Amino acid sequence: MVRLTRGRAWIAVLGLLLAGIVAVNVVTLSIAASAGHIDRNIAALDGENSTLRGRDAALSGSDRVRHDAAALGLTMGASDQIGYVQFEPRDIAVAAQRLAAAGAGY
Repeated sequence: MVRLTRGRAWIAVLGLLLAGIVAVNVVTLSIAASAGHIDRNIAALDGENSTLRGRDAALSGSDRVRHDAAALGLTMGASDQIGYVQFEPRDIAVAAQRLAAAGAGY
């Protein structure tokens, strides 16, 4: 060990170790910079998502739907007029035939 630390080889070993430390620090700083850039992108996308959610809520709100429906001449049915459609098994076959006939027209 004493011979190694007194020769020129020791200087080369120390130089390689120092170069390795510098390289590790450069890589670490590069990764940190990339992480900061990604964090900024995430924050920007979160803000954009919030804005888009607000626009979606405004455009698909019940008041807007009622207004647009009224503009098209549609009216809201009374609560006693709303019910479930009753069907019989034969209706399924009739619907399938009608869909097949409509599809044949293309």
